[in-house]
Amino acid sequence: MSVHDDEKTKIYKLDNKRFAILHPHAILTDLAQAQAEAISVQLSEGTVTMEEMEHYDYCIPLHAIESVQTNLTKFDDTLLLTYTKAGSSTPEKVKMEFASDEKDAFVQHLYSYMKEDYTYEQSTNTAWASMKPSIVFFLYTLLIGGFLSWLAYYMETADEYSFRVPAILYPVVELISYTGYMPVAIFMGVIVLISLMMVVKRAIKPSTKLVIKRKSQSQAA
Repeated sequence: MSVHDDEKTKIYKLDNKRFAILHPHAILTDLAQAQAEAISVQLSEGTVTMEEMEHYDYCIPLHAIESVQTNLTKFDDTLLLTYTKAGSSTPEKVKMEFASDEKDAFVQHLYSYMKEDYTYEQSTNTAWASMKPSIVFFLYTLLIGGFLSWLAYYMETADEYSFRVPAILYPVVELISYTGYMPVAIFMGVIVLISLMMVVKRAIKPSTKLVIKRKSQSQAA
């Protein structure tokens, strides 16, 4: 759900506790909440113009966007924008990672401002492109699961041990010490198995990719 919503300007929450504004003429991204709300009010009231905002690094004019790419997959909240600002011949890319359930609404809202000059195309990803995020997650769970299982086994079988851990990890170490090796190994094994099933699922049924890109001259004619 958008944090602020009026007829023209909306604020969307990103996953790093930052915010993005979508305006009919531009995207302003990587903003603190107070900053986003203040700019949104200024734009709505007309006390600042979008032409003035375009000078800031965090502003991406919609007319400068070459393409928008994302995977239409549950739990994938990443959007890749390619744009070329005025006075530059080199395209730039910015990755926007949204809070849960924000991305789809942002994409549809964005396209509503761009549909006259941009195409909206869905296609099936290659198996590798579809599997890649799941493989990364699988490797992380395998690594973390292996380490925690080894740590639990070491703490259970060692005659004595002493080591320092960051305060934030202390509850985890205490829990491992209390439960013992086998429950930790079983729990992490289940997580690894689920992540492996996600990889297989993506290999069998690749995800769908959405690309919004500027129309060619023949398409625009």
